[in-house]
Amino acid sequence: MKVLIINGSPKSKNSETLKLTKTFVSGMDVKAKEIDTINCDIRPCLGCYKCWKKESRKCCVNDDMHKILRKMKDSDVIIWSTPLFCYSVPSTMKALLDRMTSLLAPEIVELSDGSKSYPAIDAFNAKHVLISGSPLPEADNCFDAIKFQFKHMFGEDIEMILCSENKLFNITGAQTVANEYLKTIEKAGKEFVEFGHILRETHEKLAEPMLPTDIYIESVNSNVTPNSDTDN
Repeated sequence: MKVLIINGSPKSKNSETLKLTKTFVSGMDVKAKEIDTINCDIRPCLGCYKCWKKESRKCCVNDDMHKILRKMKDSDVIIWSTPLFCYSVPSTMKALLDRMTSLLAPEIVELSDGSKSYPAIDAFNAKHVLISGSPLPEADNCFDAIKFQFKHMFGEDIEMILCSENKLFNITGAQTVANEYLKTIEKAGKEFVEFGHILRETHEKLAEPMLPTDIYIESVNSNVTPNSDTDN
């Protein structure tokens, strides 16, 4: 199984969300390749659609996206590892998603649910997993936009691990609840390999808050300092 992690965090290897992702991959018991978008030359899509007019489907912008797309096409599983930025993804990952236009067919078609879209090809044939972390306590609200985007891009059956309260991974005294959450993510990775999906019971456990909202907010606010980094 060829697994590719696309890490959208500006903190690169120091990303808290990447810690969740690598725990999931350890449960899968596979070696994964990794792309850190912050360290790549990924320029914005020009919206010229020249890629749709070429037999090669190659984008006219000469940057790192060409090798990234090759890696994506060669992958069985693509894990999108990203912190939540303004209810979406960081700009470098957004640029990568925009540049995937070359993987769409240019003709609008009607999908099984009646909606209209450009049909996807190539890298979209891989299984996709979204793992996202947010410091906010209410996952149902803060993740709505990113859930909408990734389901429309990669299908309703995309696996998602959406971790609210992720500041607990850096708060002294919260290690017990944080480690329990990581154990459940590792279990989810094992299930993904064994069953092809994460079991409902595991999803439900991952959706539960690690701490009650009022206690979490008090813990976070009491640990804020003027020079503290934002968890990504």
